[in-house]
Amino acid sequence: MKKYIPTQLRTKPFSVQEALAHGLNKACLMRMLKAGLLERISRGIYQTRNNEENGESLYRVATLRCGMPSAIARAKQDVGFEVL
Repeated sequence: MKKYIPTQLRTKPFSVQEALAHGLNKACLMRMLKAGLLERISRGIYQTRNNEENGESLYRVATLRCGMPSAIARAKQDVGFEVL
């Protein structure tokens, strides 16, 4: 069991499955959450505390959460919605 966050998981949101594939287990994730190293941003989706949210990270969270490619729409004042 690893006691640190693998480099590949430090810069983007990741799923429990990705964490398991990099040698972390669920108990380790819970300890990292309690220690403040990780934050849970959605069910089964985590990221390091120092990651800032941007459009790409939000897209990645949506894709991880849906389990398939996803589309994100944003509201436009004059047109309605625009698919990104």
